[in-house]
Amino acid sequence: METNKGHLALVTGAAQGIGQALAVTLAERGAEVIVTDVALPHKTVEMIGVSAHAFQLDVTQEEDWLSLSVKSRDVGEVDIVVNNAGYFPNRRIDDLDLPTWRKTMATNLDAHFLSAKYFLPGMRKKNGAASLEYLRTWSACRYRE
Repeated sequence: METNKGHLALVTGAAQGIGQALAVTLAERGAEVIVTDVALPHKTVEMIGVSAHAFQLDVTQEEDWLSLSVKSRDVGEVDIVVNNAGYFPNRRIDDLDLPTWRKTMATNLDAHFLSAKYFLPGMRKKNGAASLEYLRTWSACRYRE
């Protein structure tokens, strides 16, 4: 079933696990897929084939989002963004230090703001509607004019 034919999806945290599975599924359903992670997700690209494009992205870094927004235009205009990257220190709060807390917030919250900042305007121009999916926070943001 090619329910995503003609779409260009961006998936963060796509090197393994849920992100990899989502990227593969989007491709199986006809989407061209930009797969990202802190290290290039080569295995995911191999699994998908020619409809996959790998980019390095540290979701906590605004410069990386800006760079990706420019480079991804060579592939096309992104109209699906799946924010899957996440960081969980898996410790009790009284065992956390402030740098770990800030990394957690930057990965799990700031990244969603940055994806919207750099990709939502193009998504609106492309088709008047946009879907940014925030998997790690179990919420979704939808926009329609």
